[in-house]
Amino acid sequence: MRAGVAHSAGKYTWPVASGTQFLDGCNAVYNAGFRTMKFYCTAAYLTDYPLETAWSSAPVNLTQLAQTTEMAAGLAMNWHTVMLTAFTFANGTTNWWRVNPTTAAYAAEYAEIYNLAAHLLSTYNGTGRTFILQNWEGDWAFMDSFTVDTYVSREMVDRYAAFLGTRQRAVSDARKATASDCQILMAVELNRVVDARLYPHRRRILTDLARRITPDLISFSAYDATIVDQGSWGANLAAWTAATTPVFTKALRAIQLAFPGVPIQIGEFGFPEGIELPPGRDVGAMIAVVHSIALAAGVTDFIYWQVFDNEETSPGVPRGFYTVKPDGTTSVAGAKMIALI
Repeated sequence: MRAGVAHSAGKYTWPVASGTQFLDGCNAVYNAGFRTMKFYCTAAYLTDYPLETAWSSAPVNLTQLAQTTEMAAGLAMNWHTVMLTAFTFANGTTNWWRVNPTTAAYAAEYAEIYNLAAHLLSTYNGTGRTFILQNWEGDWAFMDSFTVDTYVSREMVDRYAAFLGTRQRAVSDARKATASDCQILMAVELNRVVDARLYPHRRRILTDLARRITPDLISFSAYDATIVDQGSWGANLAAWTAATTPVFTKALRAIQLAFPGVPIQIGEFGFPEGIELPPGRDVGAMIAVVHSIALAAGVTDFIYWQVFDNEETSPGVPRGFYTVKPDGTTSVAGAKMIALI
């Protein structure tokens, strides 16, 4: 199982005020020894990397974004696996498929994803690299909400299946048409797996789309099995471990049953090291628990959120979702993740 780190929307960068936040994050992850990284390749790139003061060009599609000096420099590093959360310029990062999706919109989605996939395969041919394109936390998109009991109509099942299927077809077609020793995969990211099991009347990817789509890979943004539904931070480490182990184990098993034979990655998880953690809580030990369960389940990749924290408890005070602190030192999580490489 490969350990890696994500990079998006950091509230700071290191070195401070460098103006090169995108490459700063790539360098921090790579120089720490990781060869697996996840970053964002979307039409919202200016807000994905808010402290990047200048881009070499103004891209109008995903391929042009990947060709910018900044992103190309990050991609040129000797990675084993690069995961790209990808949303097209043609349709944007909103859940456009929910409202009267047109044939033209699906065609534009297909073309932009296909062209990005073909570009990655041809440009990096000879490196043997694996690229993974994916959505972000697909159950929130399914609901178009961050409220777990939001009603989702039956019509949205068809529309979301068409959206995800279009992206998968684009990657599959590019893979067939482009000679390369690189591998490119399309992942679908789930983020509400626990409540899909507990509340089967709620529409979720796990329960409503598993029979409709066949992705190359499932990405599990695993907060509902590692933080949210375990009473947040109220319990001590032993109690948290006792609660988390069966829940996380069952969540991974539920994914395996819903998508038989499809590899699973932990596309995102993390623990805030800031002041909200109770005294004595060992983030390194918590990561070790999650890692051991994922390893036993045969998970392929294990991605920590993230290199530079994108959340604050107050202005200038990070929550602690980081591997590199604002002063450039390595966090507890960072040290533990490095030990797992």
